[in-house]
Amino acid sequence: MAVTASVLLNRLLAGARLKHLQVLVTVAELGSFKKTAEAIGMTQPAITHIVSDLEALLEVELFQRHARGVSPSPFCEELVPMARQVITSMGMGMEAVVARMERGRATVRLGATMAAIAGLLVRAVPAFMEEHPQISLDVVERRPEELDWMVQRSQVDLVMYRRPAVLPAGWGFMPLMADQLVVVCSKDHPLAKRRRLRFQQLSRETWLPAPVSTLGRRMLDALMLKWDFTPRYAQVATIALPLTWALLANTRLLTLIPFSVLSPYIEAGQLAVVAVDELMPIEPIGMLAPLEPLSPAARTVVAFLSHFQRPTLDPMSP
Repeated sequence: MAVTASVLLNRLLAGARLKHLQVLVTVAELGSFKKTAEAIGMTQPAITHIVSDLEALLEVELFQRHARGVSPSPFCEELVPMARQVITSMGMGMEAVVARMERGRATVRLGATMAAIAGLLVRAVPAFMEEHPQISLDVVERRPEELDWMVQRSQVDLVMYRRPAVLPAGWGFMPLMADQLVVVCSKDHPLAKRRRLRFQQLSRETWLPAPVSTLGRRMLDALMLKWDFTPRYAQVATIALPLTWALLANTRLLTLIPFSVLSPYIEAGQLAVVAVDELMPIEPIGMLAPLEPLSPAARTVVAFLSHFQRPTLDPMSP
């Protein structure tokens, strides 16, 4: 008889425990029952028994045994990421419980992109802490597609990013901060002092590119094609904020990037915006929130961020 996903899930719910998931993940990471037993503080026979239990419940081989230890089977490779997410989510839940027990605080899980954190939350969170000491924020930075995945699995209460192409059922989106693409360089770069340039005047410059999947890189590639440039890209492509700042501040590289991402460095005078025509505004940064029900703490966060005073977007102002 064929086994369905529902049957397997019911078996796990009835017969598996969190310890089973911990063992599954740890064995997959360490490649050894013996090392897993030492890491978790159990005996090796107990680890072997737990793995056998899981294999019996699922009717698959999870690990392939060999002389040097074990390696995950294809079935195991499918399960480990989900098991790891369950353990991570439980850890987040325990943080919320401890916060409530020890400090009387409610916790709101807030997922955000780098642009939302740098452009909005670096200003909003200190003010929120001052005004609402009874609420803890658990803020995690993720890429948009990872945040969508977390929404589907109820791992976040609120999300800060640009509006997704399709809103999840039962969620609404509120724009909060205007944004636009800008060309950024070192504050000492000669172009930082030019009054106004057209993009084609940058044809001889070398660029720090973001990975090809990002908005800034897609737009930069499109502009290169539009003006028939031969791209001159640095040998490093990155979206890591500290590395981006360090490379721009200490070289003659340029980058095309949403203003929000580097706004703290620009406003602090550490980087400069090149005055370039023809750069279009992009989707604003906003907040994705369930339409209902919202916890009182989450409602407080939504109300605070929706009324938080953001500076007028002016990339040319230091």
